[in-house]
Amino acid sequence: MILLAGLVGRRFQRRQRAGIRCCGALHQQDGDIIDNAFSVYVFHPPIVILAARILRGCTWLPILEFIILTGMGVAVTFALSAAVFRRTPILRNIL
Repeated sequence: MILLAGLVGRRFQRRQRAGIRCCGALHQQDGDIIDNAFSVYVFHPPIVILAARILRGCTWLPILEFIILTGMGVAVTFALSAAVFRRTPILRNIL
């Protein structure tokens, strides 16, 4: 999975260097999803655990809970990465 993400990231970086704008959905207002990928990788476990604790009392089908948890995890983590983590001066140098 990590290897696949790395290969996809390289492909999009090459296209951007060549001046080709790839997949408009991958461009956020403040930067690329690729720019936020490392901070998402680092900070997603506590966010997913918190979301799982919120859904703990639900008696839905496990697959439905998985889909909701995955969607919440991806959306919240990328939003926090773009809005908070990459704008914090200490974290900006690391991420």
